[in-house]
Amino acid sequence: MSNGYRRRWWFNGTTFTGTPPANYNGTINIKVTASDGALTASDIFALTITPVNDAPADHASQRQAGRGQ
Repeated sequence: MSNGYRRRWWFNGTTFTGTPPANYNGTINIKVTASDGALTASDIFALTITPVNDAPADHASQRQAGRGQ
């Protein structure tokens, strides 16, 4: 990916899978090429990963636990 994130995408011949980095959102342009040995066809599609609203975390109780209280 052009933003420096390491690629974590796989294609097993029928299914494309991947896991974006934590908190990543944006559009990734993916080029797909297929060939039968004689002819080749390519296309680019945009995969858009939308941001999600993470659940709130109770950091106060974590700080207390770290102090042994």
